[in-house]
Amino acid sequence: MLRNKKGIEPVIATVLLIVITIAVVGVVVAFVVPYIQGIMDKQTACNGVALRIDETGTCTNSSTAYTQVMVEVTLNEFNLSKITTYVLSGGNTMPNVSVGSRLPENGGARTYTVVFGNATKVWAIPAVNYKSKEFTCDNSRIELTPVPVCA
Repeated sequence: MLRNKKGIEPVIATVLLIVITIAVVGVVVAFVVPYIQGIMDKQTACNGVALRIDETGTCTNSSTAYTQVMVEVTLNEFNLSKITTYVLSGGNTMPNVSVGSRLPENGGARTYTVVFGNATKVWAIPAVNYKSKEFTCDNSRIELTPVPVCA
């Protein structure tokens, strides 16, 4: 009874395999290409920014409970959208986000005061606008340990 039934033709099976393969490749490309493009955009944008913490303008003061962080910026061609400075004291971290007019000019420096004394470590991370997106440049993170005491 089952011996008279045939399977699908080899040509149809081959065409189906080709169509399924093309569909799978299309789905993979639809997800992988934008992901890789995002990584490349971030790399391009973040290669254009360099930060430096100026040790002469950075210090902590335990009596007034503040920490000053002086950040110098060098940009190649992209717009700096924000700098987040962090102060570590007693195991707690205090972030300070600076945007707009509080950002230093290209090649300039700006001192940020964070109300958080006895700092043991400070660091800063820039963010850059590129292709209408904001990229946080973790690879441009800079640190200063230990933090000098203010005179």
